[in-house]
Amino acid sequence: MRLIDLSGLSGAPARGAVGLIVFATSALLVDAPLARASESAGVAGDNGSLTMLLLASALAVSIGMAAVFYVANNKARAAQGRLAAFMTQIDGDPALNWRPSGVAEIDAIARHLEESNRRLQEKRVRIAADQDEIQAAREHGRVMDLELHHRVNNAMAMIQGVANITARTARDFDCFRDSFNERVQCLSRISTLLVRKSWARTPLRELIHTVLDRQSNDRIALDGPDTDLRSEVALALGMALHELLSNAERHGALSTENGVVNIDWRREPSSESQLTLIWSEHGGPDIDQPHPNGAGHYLVCNVLARQFGGDADLAFEREGLRVTLTAQI
Repeated sequence: MRLIDLSGLSGAPARGAVGLIVFATSALLVDAPLARASESAGVAGDNGSLTMLLLASALAVSIGMAAVFYVANNKARAAQGRLAAFMTQIDGDPALNWRPSGVAEIDAIARHLEESNRRLQEKRVRIAADQDEIQAAREHGRVMDLELHHRVNNAMAMIQGVANITARTARDFDCFRDSFNERVQCLSRISTLLVRKSWARTPLRELIHTVLDRQSNDRIALDGPDTDLRSEVALALGMALHELLSNAERHGALSTENGVVNIDWRREPSSESQLTLIWSEHGGPDIDQPHPNGAGHYLVCNVLARQFGGDADLAFEREGLRVTLTAQI
């Protein structure tokens, strides 16, 4: 059997290499039967027909193998081209320029696909997180709508109660108008403060300054620890302080030049959630026991005290009015 020298194929292109390998294989297949047929030609001449049959068979096999390699190579090149076009489309990378020179392009395409898949996974995670945040925001908005509806109803009920009590005790329309306007304006200032605090915890000292509004601090002294109130307690306690302030301006210590008011508060040692606030007046005129049907007295003792979850105790001492308010903060 003869060997085919393939040393000259080292510089051939990749496409020609497949054809030469097929040719070499067919030559090997043909060479062995041809040699055996030639050696035995002198003995039996009938072997010539067998040799021709073997040659034809080898040729057919070579042609079939070449066709298979050719079709497979064309399919691979077409697949590479489609992959490259697809990647250029979805990735937008102009540097990806496919050429039919081997499997390196397939590796590059695979790397691009892996990177694109990684980015898609990250985007899916971000989208899922955004959807969770959107759902949470919607739920928060729904709860806030219900809370707003509840607070608006409470405010409207309080305004209605203030209007009824003011109308019942007013001497005339002018008196009703002035008293009602002052109470509604104070309610508006307190509501604005609560909105700034997002209807959460409200500092008591800031609430007192909001209620005082027109008064200078040199005649009203504040003393107490930093204390935060629930919004419901802040609203009711603020309105109670407004009633005490209005009474002090008309009939109490602030109706004179030398009168002063002290506002002290503390948390009870037995319960951190219980607040005790003391309003005490000094230097005012002598006052008599108020009529229990007065609007301010009724609001503080019968309406507002229930809303801030405590009690109101009014005492008319020699120095002036002393009011003790307790609230569940």
